[in-house]
Amino acid sequence: MRDENVPISGPFGIEKALQFAKALGYDQFLGSNGWLEIFKKRHGIVAKVQSGK
Repeated sequence: MRDENVPISGPFGIEKALQFAKALGYDQFLGSNGWLEIFKKRHGIVAKVQSGK
């Protein structure tokens, strides 16, 4: 999705993280806004305003 510049919302990112965690057997993972902010900072993910084309 990053290669295609598809915007991703916070709740969508957390939901996908919960799905991955469950698939990997991490039943106690709780995706939160705080977790998401740290994840984005760690991986250099920034929000950008997309103007009309």
